[in-house]
Amino acid sequence: MKDKLDILVRLCYNNKVIYRRSTLGTLLSVALEEEFPLANKPPEISGVVYTGVGKINATFNLTRRIIEDNHNLSGSVTEVINFGTVGSVNGKHTGLVEVDTILQRDMVATPLAPRGQTPYQGGVTHAIMLNSGTNITLGTGDSFVNTKDPWFDEAKVDIVDMEAYAMATVCAKLGIKFRCIKYVSDNADENADFDWVKSLQNAQNQFQKWFEQENNLKT
Repeated sequence: MKDKLDILVRLCYNNKVIYRRSTLGTLLSVALEEEFPLANKPPEISGVVYTGVGKINATFNLTRRIIEDNHNLSGSVTEVINFGTVGSVNGKHTGLVEVDTILQRDMVATPLAPRGQTPYQGGVTHAIMLNSGTNITLGTGDSFVNTKDPWFDEAKVDIVDMEAYAMATVCAKLGIKFRCIKYVSDNADENADFDWVKSLQNAQNQFQKWFEQENNLKT
């Protein structure tokens, strides 16, 4: 099955009804260009958005890019792939992994709700299930983890990042397919920042190999 399809789309914009030809495509969402330079973009990916670090930046910049692409005559977004680096908090995983479940590790609203759950939130569950079948749980939060946190064991968190939960929530609310591919760059300890820098080139290479294999399966 081809990654891009030509269809007729009825677009309502600025109180006007526009009929256009649209190419459905995959948007790659990355926090920092250092993690995946634009020059490395595979031709099968329609675009790359660099969201910046943290959940607020990720939410705003991914949402803005999706809206812009969907209002642009060149195409619309049907799938978002998030690629980036993560720290391992239990040592179970190395290299490139695909995430199965995403939690928001810094949502602490007790006693209104247990940690990781947003009180009074409707529509999106606290645990975003991507159904990849890998049984790997990612905890997203606005902090760079370099110390132990007992809650990670309680919640069965394997790896941590700072953007994916926000991106997944945006896609869930907009009805867009979301996949989360991460490279384990460090052990979320006192050496995390140094190990992260050293891992970037290998992370890029591994993602490119993964995407080529995935694309070959679809053709």
